[in-house]
Order: sequence, then C-alpha cells, then structure tokens
Amino acid sequence: MAADAEPLEIILHLPLLCEDKNVPYVFVRSKQALGRACGVSRPVIATSVTVKEGSQLKPQIHYDELIPRLEDVLGKFSRGDSSEVVQPVRSVIPIHNHSGFLGLMPAYIADEDTLCTKMVAFYKRQGKLNLPSTQATVLLFNPEYGNVTAVMDGSDITHKRTAAMSAISAKLLMSAQSDVLCILGCGHQAVSHYEIFTQLFSFKEVRVCSRRLETAERFVSGVQGPVKVFSSAEEAVRGADLIITVTNSSEPVLFGDWVKPGAHVAAVGACRPDWRELDDVLMRNAVIYVDSREGAAIESGDIIQSGAEVFAEIGEVLNGTRTALRNKTTVFKSLGERPESVVVLLSCCVPQPQIHRLSIYHHICRIVIKPGEKERQTQSERARERRKKSERARERRKKSERAIAERAKRESCERKESERRRSRATQKERLAEKERERASEREREEDKGIQKDERASTSERHRERASGERHRRSVQRETPERERASERHRRGASGERHRERARARRASDERHREESERARYQREASEQREDDRERESERETQRERASERETQSESERARDTARQERASGTKNVTSHRERASEREGTQRESDCERHRERASDTESERADQRARERHRERASDTSERARRASERHRERASESDTETESDERTQRASERHRERASERHERETQRASERETQRASEERTESAAR
Repeated sequence: MAADAEPLEIILHLPLLCEDKNVPYVFVRSKQALGRACGVSRPVIATSVTVKEGSQLKPQIHYDELIPRLEDVLGKFSRGDSSEVVQPVRSVIPIHNHSGFLGLMPAYIADEDTLCTKMVAFYKRQGKLNLPSTQATVLLFNPEYGNVTAVMDGSDITHKRTAAMSAISAKLLMSAQSDVLCILGCGHQAVSHYEIFTQLFSFKEVRVCSRRLETAERFVSGVQGPVKVFSSAEEAVRGADLIITVTNSSEPVLFGDWVKPGAHVAAVGACRPDWRELDDVLMRNAVIYVDSREGAAIESGDIIQSGAEVFAEIGEVLNGTRTALRNKTTVFKSLGERPESVVVLLSCCVPQPQIHRLSIYHHICRIVIKPGEKERQTQSERARERRKKSERARERRKKSERAIAERAKRESCERKESERRRSRATQKERLAEKERERASEREREEDKGIQKDERASTSERHRERASGERHRRSVQRETPERERASERHRRGASGERHRERARARRASDERHREESERARYQREASEQREDDRERESERETQRERASERETQSESERARDTARQERASGTKNVTSHRERASEREGTQRESDCERHRERASDTESERADQRARERHRERASDTSERARRASERHRERASESDTETESDERTQRASERHRERASERHERETQRASERETQRASEERTESAAR
C-alpha cells in the first residue's frame, strides 16, 4: 500500500483484512514507485503479491536441456580455467539473533556472456509461519553495462538445479543394478528429487522417511507414483541402492552401519561447517565426490568434522581426469548452491530476460504492527531469549565435547606415533643384528674358501709330482722295448742304413730324455721358489703382527706410565713428549723398513714372473723340437715296410709325450695364474687392513 494515498481512508480497511486473514502487509513511500514496480505508468495505491512468483519459471525448466548444460559448466569449472567460469566461494552472513544466515553467490560465464548473483536466506522457522525456511532471489545483470535486467524468485531454480546435480552424480556413480530409491526428508527438495529420479531412472521401489508424519503424507499426496512411508530412517535405508538426504538437520541422520556396500549417497543438506547429515563411519569408509573442493573444505560440515578426504570433483569425472568407482560405496556431497549452474539455467531457460514484478520485500518502508501485538511480541521475545540461552548452552556443551574428543584423538595419535617409533627402532636393531650375523657368516665362508684353496693347491702339487714320477717310470719301461725293437731291426735288416736309423733314434731318445729331465728340474726349481716365496710372505705377516703387538704394548706401557705420572702428581711433560717422539721415530723407521721389504718382494715377484715366462718359452721350444723329431722319426720309419710296428709304437709314444707336455704346460700356466690371483688378493687384503 502507498503511504501517500489521498485520502488515506480509502485503504485503511486493508490492514484490518490482512490481520484477519494473517497476511503480511507493508507501506511503501510513493504510489508512483509502487506503480513502476507493478509495471504500469500510472500511480498505484495498493496491490497484492502472490506467494508463488517462482512458478512462472517452473514450466520453462526442462531436465533434458538442463543436465547437458550443467555437465558442460561443471567440466569447465573443474578445469580451473578462469577465462571460462569465474565463481568465488560464496559469502555467508550469519544472523545469530534470528537463527538464520544470508548467502551471496556471484558468478560469470565468459562464453555465455552471462552475469548473475544469487541471494539465499535460510531461517529455522519456529511455529506455524506462512514463509518457507529457504528463500532465494536471482538477479541477472547486463555484463556490458552492469544494470539489472531481471529479478526472479530463485526457489524453483534452486530446487531443480540441486536435483539435477544429484541426478548427474547418480548417472556417473550409481550401480547399474539399482532397484531401491530412499529419500530422507519430505520438503521441496525431496519433491524435485523424486520428479527427476523417477523421470531419468527406473526403480522398483521408492521409500521416504520424515520426522513428522504429516509432512510425509503431504509428500505422498503431492507426487505421482507408488511410495512407501517409513517411520524409522534405519528401516528405510537398509537395502537401498540409492540414498538421498534432503534435510536441514544439524546432527547425523544417516549412519554407515545402515548403508549396504556399493550404494550411492547424494547428500544435499548440511551446507554449514557445524551441520551434519552423515556420520564419521560412512564418510571415512566411502569414496567422497564433491561439486567444488574449495567450497567443501570451507562449508561442508560432513567433510570438515569427519576429516574425510575428497577423492574427486564431479567435473573431473566428466573431464575424464578421475575415475567413477561404481563398485564401491560412494558419497556425493552437494553444497546445494552453484551460481554458475544458475547462470546456465538462466541462459537456457530465459533467452530474452524480462523484468518480473518486483517483490514488495525489496521496497519495505515500515511494518504496521497490529493492535495488541506488543504484548505478544514481548512474550515471543522472552521465549526467543530462553531458546537462545538453551542453544548457547547446547553449543558450549558441544564445543566442550568436541574439545574432549579432539584431545582424546590427539592423545591416541601420539600414542600410535610413539608405538610406531618404537617398532621402527626395534626393527632397525633386528636388521642391524641380522647384518652383523651375515657379515660374520661371510667372513667364515671366506676363511673356509681360503683353506680349501690352499688344500687344493697342495693336492695339485702332489698330483703333479706323482704324474711326473709315473712319466719317468713309463719312459724307463719303454726304453728296453725300443732297444729290443731296434735289435730285431738290426737282425732282420741288412746294411748300414738300419744301424744309422737306430743310432738316430737313440740320439733322439737321448735328447728327449735330456729335455724332459731339464724341464723337470726347472719345474721343481720353480715350485721350490714358489714355496720359498710363500714361506717368506708368511714370515713377513708374522713380523708385521709382531710389530703391531709391540706397538700396542708400547702404547699401553706409555698410557700406564702417563697414568702413574698423573697419580703421583709429577709434571714431567717434557720427558713424556721426548719418549713419545722417540716412539714415533721408531714407528716411522719400522714403517720404512716394511715398505722397503715390500718393495723387494715386489721386485722378486717381477723376477719370478720373468722366469716363468722364460720357462714357458723353453717348454714350447721343447715341445716343438719333440714334434719335429717325431716327424723325422715317422719319415724314416715309412721308408721300410719291416719297421711298421716299431713306427706305430714310436708314434704313439711321441703323441703321448706331446699330450703330457701340453698338459704339464697348461697346468703350470694355470697354477701361475692362480698364484698371481691369490697374491693380488692377499695384497688387496693387506692394503685394506693397513
């Protein structure tokens, strides 16, 4: 009503009618302004505003157009490209005196060139008031000039957008064999969720549960289709494949023990940090998806108080950067107000925005209080104060309980950490003990290997001496046979030719015996040198050990002397330094002596190596001469048919001789290489020990 109406009496009956019908009424300052708000050019002194202004948008919102646009905007938002979607975290203004808050949510989409702001007021209503608990208003701006192009009621927009978000999460995360739908809460959001889920999916059974039976009955009468009403939330939830929570509860209403494995939960309520819908068991055992990580970390009480980790955003699943785990229990936490999706909604549903009639709530001048209302208002204020006191007491108790729980949690974490540290220390000690055992085992194995090599080298020398002795005996046995064969040849053959051949064979045999004897003498001499060198190295090792023991005993005597001097109180520091310098000089002289002895050993080793090389050359020359002699012998034997048998025996003997010579040469070469390797390893061991 216009306050400047003339005469004023023509509208004074309207406040009485409003009070009689329990309808709010207000006065505005100017009838011209009221006419502009009504969309006419003439002054208006009184007008009425329908409660459901948002219903004008409801038939224009279609889910088949809304869901693809929402998916596109969610993908752009999760990519984090500020050139596509600009949306800060919403600002919340708490109104503690009236148990409510106001949320401001601006957003801008570049490719749509759409700028809007959504304002949501949420109040916990006490008593039977005609106003809903959630009221939303959407302002659409001209992004080029910044002027307002549309003012719309946001209730239907909010309900349909939130239901579409839950449907997108179910399409991505719900199991394909889902037959039972359960809705906890029977308000406006429950109706919109029922409409979209029964439209997009086919369920064999739909269950609902509400704290008040009349609310559930009103829900059942307002929807089309069979619905089962449960008085217990646990009975409604058990066995359900898809669970939707649309409540304004500040305490958990859904518990993890009730939810079947593999179910999907769409949590719509609890959009404040101190509100809860889901308990800690469900939040920690399920895979958590959100519409915005940043918003969930600031506003979602289910995530903040449970400490659950967010797995992915729905936009990341749509972009393909994260996987949809359908075979696990999943939770989609929707904050319920995404202004970028409202921008999409406006751009697809209102292509040419028109100015809707402004609600009279935007032009409040003063509120007319009914007669006799003052006393009732005082009583209501007292009741409100009592409720506030009780709420503050409950808040203090909750804070103290949370502090106690956090302290217990910290203590348990500290105990677990200390136990982990002790277990790590114990494990490290066990590993060190095992490492020491393995090191001692390796040392024992090395000692056994060294002893085994020494025994093998000793047995090899014995076998070589025995084989040389057998060769000499075989040569001595074969010599009479060759003499008897030559005698038969002399008897059976005629002429000087056979005698010359026999003499040549005897000369060849004599040379062969001489060469074999010379090789045997050289081999025995080299073995004797090797034995002498080994004994010398052992004596050197013993001398070094004796010198080390002497050094240790001298150092111990020096320490004893120093202790005695300190005990007796003598201060003869100069003599002590002289003795220390004498011991150091003696130690340096002994080190120099050992260095000279090692140098002489190195020179002797080089001389032995040169001798072994000369021995190998002589052995090769001997084998070559033996091969040439056997060839000459075969040539001479082929001249006469009567000497065939003797030639064959001679050939076999020469072949055996070559084989034995080559075997001896190979053994000597192998022994020399083994000695060199052993000597090098001993030198490395000594250097490492030093």
